[in-house]
Amino acid sequence: MKILGFQKTTLLDYPEHIASIVFTGGCNFACPYCHNSELIRPSHKTPEIPEEEVLTHLKEKKGKIEGLVITGGEPTLQEDLYDFCKKVKELGMLIKLDTNGTNFELVSRLVDEHLLDYIALDAKMPAGLYKDVMPKKTTDTSIKKYTDSYVKCLEFLKKAPAHIDYEVRTTIVPDLLDTNSAEAMSRELSGIKKLYIQPFVNSDSVLVFGLREPTEHEMKYYRNVFRKHVKYVEIRGMDL
Repeated sequence: MKILGFQKTTLLDYPEHIASIVFTGGCNFACPYCHNSELIRPSHKTPEIPEEEVLTHLKEKKGKIEGLVITGGEPTLQEDLYDFCKKVKELGMLIKLDTNGTNFELVSRLVDEHLLDYIALDAKMPAGLYKDVMPKKTTDTSIKKYTDSYVKCLEFLKKAPAHIDYEVRTTIVPDLLDTNSAEAMSRELSGIKKLYIQPFVNSDSVLVFGLREPTEHEMKYYRNVFRKHVKYVEIRGMDL
C-alpha cells in the first residue's frame, strides 16, 4: 500500500466510531475543488508510511480504536488494497472505504468477502459530465470505463447486503453544479440510503483557484433539489 498520510485518531470520519485514517497516494480524477491535491500526483520525495506502522498501531490500540478509514487519493488504485484489508480485518477492526467508485470489481469483491463495513461513495457530477472531473488527457475509453463503474457502484449500493452500511456524498461548488445538473444527479441517486452534501471551502491546496464557496441559502436550495428524489439528505460542514 502506498500510504502517504496517517492520522491515528478521528471522531469524525467514521460515523459513530473512533477510528484511524490512512491516506493513499494517487488518483484517476482531478476534481478542481480537491483538498487533497498533494495526494493526486505525489512527488517521489513524499515519504511513504510503512503498512506495519499502521497495523502495529491498530493492534496496540485495539479496544480504543474501533476501525480504520481508508481514503485518498483513490484507494482502489492500490494493487494490494485487498490484502491490506484482510490484514486489518484479522485484527478485528471495522473498515470504512472512501472511493469514487471507478473500480467496481474490487469494491464489490471486498463487500462480498466481508472485508468492508462502511462505504462512502463520492458523487461528483451527473454521470454524463464525469469527464469534467478527470484529467484532460483521459481517453474517451477510460472516461466511459470509469463512468460505467461509478454507476455500477451506485446501483450496487442501492441494493447493498445487510452487513454493509454506506453513504453517498457530494461537494457543492456553485460554479460547477448548476440547477439542471443537480436535478439530474438527484434522479440518478434516487433509491440510495442517505446523501450528505458538503460546501466547497477554498484553501491553498485546491487544484483550481477562484472557485466560489456556496452560501447557506444555496446549500439549503441544493438540499431541497436533492430531496426531490432522495429521502435522506443532510448538510455537512454548516450548522443548518
